[in-house]
Amino acid sequence: MLFRSILYNTSDTWCGVDSVIKLKNGDLYAPKWTNSMLVPGTQVTLRTWDRPAPALFLSENKNTVLSNVTVHYAEGMGLLAQLCENITLDHFQVAIRKDSGRYFTTQADAKKLLSDADKKESELKKKISDLRTEQAERVVARKQTAKEEKEAVEAKRSKDLETIIKAETEVKNTLEDHRNKASAAKAVLEKAIKREEEARKEAELLEQGKEEEAAKLASEAEAADGVQVEEQDTSSIDEKRKALPKEAKYLYKYLSVNPAGGQIVNILQTIKMDSNRTKNLVVLGLHGFGLANIGEDFARTYLDLGWCKNAAKAKISAKGINSASRDKLTGAMNKLKGGCLIIENAGLVRPDKFKEIIELCAPEKSDVKIILTGEKVALSNMLADNMSQARHFNNRVYFDQIQEANMVDIAKGYMSEKGYKPESGMSGTIKNLLMSMETGNIDRLLKAVDDGIARAEARDPLSKKLLKADIQ
Repeated sequence: MLFRSILYNTSDTWCGVDSVIKLKNGDLYAPKWTNSMLVPGTQVTLRTWDRPAPALFLSENKNTVLSNVTVHYAEGMGLLAQLCENITLDHFQVAIRKDSGRYFTTQADAKKLLSDADKKESELKKKISDLRTEQAERVVARKQTAKEEKEAVEAKRSKDLETIIKAETEVKNTLEDHRNKASAAKAVLEKAIKREEEARKEAELLEQGKEEEAAKLASEAEAADGVQVEEQDTSSIDEKRKALPKEAKYLYKYLSVNPAGGQIVNILQTIKMDSNRTKNLVVLGLHGFGLANIGEDFARTYLDLGWCKNAAKAKISAKGINSASRDKLTGAMNKLKGGCLIIENAGLVRPDKFKEIIELCAPEKSDVKIILTGEKVALSNMLADNMSQARHFNNRVYFDQIQEANMVDIAKGYMSEKGYKPESGMSGTIKNLLMSMETGNIDRLLKAVDDGIARAEARDPLSKKLLKADIQ
């Protein structure tokens, strides 16, 4: 059986014939045929590169039909046509005659249709078009140059005018900003003076043994503060951030919570205007737990603002306070001197221990700032039952109305604070995470974010990209 398939990856192979020798037995010996593809048994068909004549040649023909034509062999192309129009090939083929023993048909292309006249005409048209385009572009360029020169003059005039207007606007804005800040400072100072007077009256009532009247006065003052915060809380988060000093960056993530966001701004502005005001703080929430991170963020802010002289901060539960001896508490406060003490579930602190810890943390002793955190009702009742000590805690922040959306804002704000960019759709992942947590448990939420950041750093410490899969 005769196979006429081309050997794989050979195509046209050059073989020199100038040194071929015919042997006595009729075989041919070709010493220059060293191609490794020519293995024993390979059949080689020789042909030249010349193509003296095609099988069919057409020139300047019109409406020509070639039907049922088969070309078996030609020393050139099968069909060569030039400068023709409307050629129809009907069952035209180039094929080896059956059982002929040949290995190829034509020396070159089976069909090649040429149109030199059309090609030259097309080239001439293109050249004319290019010349016209070039001429048009030169005209447009001259017009554009003139236009640009005119626009440059007008732009300079406009820029000079804008510079003058901008300078005037900046001066006006600066004056307005100074007026606003002066007005805000005046309001804060007036409020501080008022609260100081209220605190003095509370102290006088307590000294006179009129505890109920003192408690009523404190409640009225607290209610007035709450109304003022609610009225101010219509401001946007951006406005609240601008109202805070840059050292309060740790608290930015809490500003969407109402009324806590407005209270944070109010407290820091008030303390800044009245340096004698107590720095002690009360953070009230839905549970006795889950708010310690807020206390730590206030401690960091106090340190950066210079209100704390020591970076040291300690967390202790009400149970730990109640069970510790005075000597032990004294030693702990001496080590913490100038720093911050955060008491969790503070609503359960015993009255005697509450009085003791306030004495040990006083400015003239260890000068430790106290931050109480706990469940709103229990903590409020504890303070109401200890009015003499409660006057040291006029700064109160309420997180008891926190919503799911606020928790999402806090988590994403914490990611940003840590320098991480969350993946798109992270809000949905955080909401799913919150389903397994107690409402308002900020400590547990931020712990989950910290764990996610650890996974992100292990995966890629340079990208600072937090994926949804990192938050679990």
